Amino acid sequence: MADNKLPIVESIGNYPGNHQNTGFSATTHSPSFRTRTPWYHAQRFRIFITTSLLCAAFGLVFDFSRPAVFSSSTVLLTVTPDRIGAEAEDPSLQHALIQKKLLSAKATIENTLRQLTLEGYSLDQLPDSAEFQRMLSVVPLEATNLVEVSAEGGNAEILPVLLNTLVSTYAQSRSEAITAAVADTSSALLKQQLEIEQQIALKRKEIEDFRADNNILSLGRNENEVFAKLNGLTQALNSALEKRITRKAELDAMQAAAAQGKILIAPSDERAFSDLQLQQRKLRDKLTELDNKYTRDYMALRPKMKAIPEQLAAVEKQIAKKVAAGKSLVLSNASRDYLAAKNAEIELQQQLDDYKQTALTFSNSFSLHEAMKEELIQLEEHKRLIQQQITELHVEQQQKYPQMDVIEPAYLSSKPIRPYYWRDAAYIVGGSLLLGLIAIWLYEFLRRSQSHTQNYPPAPNYVTVLDPRSSTTSDRAIDQHTAGQLPSEMNPSPEHLPDKTNLSTTLRELDETTLKTLLTAADLPTQQLIALLLSGVRPDELTTLSTENFVFAAQAYEPQIVINTPRPRVLALSGVLQQLLEKTQGAPQWVASAEQTDTAYFNAMLNCAAIDAGLDNPAAIDSNALHQSCICHLVRSGIKLSELESIVGQLSPLELRQYGQLSPPSPGLSAKEIEIPHPALNILKQIGERNRYH
Repeated sequence: MADNKLPIVESIGNYPGNHQNTGFSATTHSPSFRTRTPWYHAQRFRIFITTSLLCAAFGLVFDFSRPAVFSSSTVLLTVTPDRIGAEAEDPSLQHALIQKKLLSAKATIENTLRQLTLEGYSLDQLPDSAEFQRMLSVVPLEATNLVEVSAEGGNAEILPVLLNTLVSTYAQSRSEAITAAVADTSSALLKQQLEIEQQIALKRKEIEDFRADNNILSLGRNENEVFAKLNGLTQALNSALEKRITRKAELDAMQAAAAQGKILIAPSDERAFSDLQLQQRKLRDKLTELDNKYTRDYMALRPKMKAIPEQLAAVEKQIAKKVAAGKSLVLSNASRDYLAAKNAEIELQQQLDDYKQTALTFSNSFSLHEAMKEELIQLEEHKRLIQQQITELHVEQQQKYPQMDVIEPAYLSSKPIRPYYWRDAAYIVGGSLLLGLIAIWLYEFLRRSQSHTQNYPPAPNYVTVLDPRSSTTSDRAIDQHTAGQLPSEMNPSPEHLPDKTNLSTTLRELDETTLKTLLTAADLPTQQLIALLLSGVRPDELTTLSTENFVFAAQAYEPQIVINTPRPRVLALSGVLQQLLEKTQGAPQWVASAEQTDTAYFNAMLNCAAIDAGLDNPAAIDSNALHQSCICHLVRSGIKLSELESIVGQLSPLELRQYGQLSPPSPGLSAKEIEIPHPALNILKQIGERNRYH
C-alpha cells in the first residue's frame, strides 16, 4: 500500500510544459477567490451607457428637428427640334451656358414673380427675387442640348408653380426675340446673295482668260501633253534605275563568287558540265574500288585497269577548261549588261532634266488655275448656303415652330430630398456607441495614470496538480474552474501549506511568468535570494553562505558557487547572479548584515516581494517553492536524474521518481548540455539594460 502512495507535484502558475508526461492534471484558479461584480453594475458599463445615451439623445433631437427640404425640377430642350431628313445638331456648350444665364437672370425671375402675382398668388406665398434666385439651379446636361432647371425649398406646393411659370415666361420672351431676329437675318442674307453672284461672274471670266493664255486644254492635270510626257520619262527612268541596280548586284555576286573560288558556268554549258562532273564521280569511285583491291603496279599491267586513271585525268582536264572558260564568259556578260543598263539610265536622266523646266512652268500655271477653280467653287457653295437659309426663313416659316421644348414639366414632390433622417440617425447611434467606447478608454487611461503599476502586471496564479498514480491507461483529467469546487488539499492557503512532515509528498513549481513578476518587483537582496535558489542552492544552505563560497572569474577559470556541506558540490555562477553579487561586495547582502537569518527570514523576504508584485496568495511563495521550481526546470530540460544531485543536493529515490514524471521522453542529458540557471533570470538582464538606457 505504501508503494501506491506516490507523491504529488503541485505547480503554482501557468508553466508551458507542466502537463508533459503527466498522468492527469487539474487546473483551477488560485484559492484567493474574489467576488466578481455583475457586468451591468460595472463602472465601465455605466460610463459607456451614460455617454452613449446622452450623445444619442442630443443627436437624435437635432436630427429630427431639422426642417424638410423639397425639390422639383423640369427638363428643357433649348434648340429647334430636328426636321425630318435634317442632320442633328451637335451639342453646344456655349449655347447651354447662355441658356443657363438667361433662365437664372434677374429679369426672367422678376417677370415670373410678376406673372404669378397677376394670376392671384399673394406675396406671402411667393419668395422675393433674391430668395428665388438662391432656390433656383440650372444645370446643362453633359453632351446634350438639354437643361435641367430645379428649385429647392420648404414649401413643396409652390415649387412646381414657380418652375413651370419660369419656363413659360422664358419661352415667351425667347419666341419674341427669335421673331425679331428672323426678320433681320432675312434682309442681311438677301444682300449677301447679290454680292456673291457678282463675284462668281467675275471669277469665271478670269478663269477662261487664264486657260487661253497658258494652253490649258483639259481640266485634268495628267491629261495635258506636258504632264503626259513628263510621266512617261519618269516611269522609263525608274525602270532603267531598277535594271541598273539589278545588273550591278548580279555582277558583284559573280565577282565575289569568283574571288572565293566558286565555279561559274555559262547557262549554255551547264548541262555539259554536269555530265563531265557525273563522269568524274563515276571514274573516281571505280578507281577507289580498284585501289582498295590492287596496287597501282598491278593495275599498270592490266590494260582495262590502266585506262581508268587516264580517263579520269582527261575528264578532269576538260572540267578545268570548262571552269576557266565559264568564269571568263559569265563575268564578261555580267559586266556588259551592267554597262548597258547604266548608259540607258544616264540617257533617260538627261532627257528628264532637259524637260523639267518646261513641266515646271506648266505646273505653276496649272496650280494657279486650280486655285482659281477652288475659289469659284467656294463662292458657289456660299451662294447655295445663303439660298438655303433664305428658303428656310421664308418657306418653312420657322417662327411657327416652338423654339424651346419642355421634355418633362415640374411636378409636386411628396417626399423631401433631405435631410436623411433615418440614415443620419443610424450615424448618430453608431457615433454615440463609439464615443461611449472612447469615454471608457479615457476613464481607464486616467485611472491607469494615477496608479503605480509594475513593469509587468501580476500574473494570475493557477494550481496544477500532477498525480503519478494516474500514469496508467486509466488516466483521467479533473478540471475545476469555479470557486467552491477546489479541494482543500489543493488549496495553498497558509493552513494548508505543506510542512516538513508532508514536504516529501507535495512539491510546488512556480511558472516562468510568476517568477519574472516576482523578480521585477523584488529589491536587490530578494533578487539575490531568488537567483541563488533558481541556480541550485538549497534553502537550508542559504544561512551557511559567505564570501568564500563565491569564486569569480578573476579567481578561477569559471565563476563558481562552492557549497561546503557533508556532500560538497560546485555550481556554475551565472552572469546575472554575478552582477547582483558584485553590487554587495561579492556576497549576498544578508551575509554582511547583523540580523540573524533563517528559513522564516528568507520566506518573509519572498512574501514581501510577492505582495509588491500583486500576486495572489503571497504566503505560498517561499524558498521551498523556488528551489523545487529550479529542480522541475532541470528535469524538464532533460537532465539525467543521476546528475541532478550534483546541482540541487541530495534527493531520496522517492523524490527522484517524483521528479522523473516531468522528464521528457528522450535520453537524458548531462549537466553540461543544458542551461542550469532558470530562464526567468533573464528578466534581470532586461531590467539592467533599461536602467542603463535611462
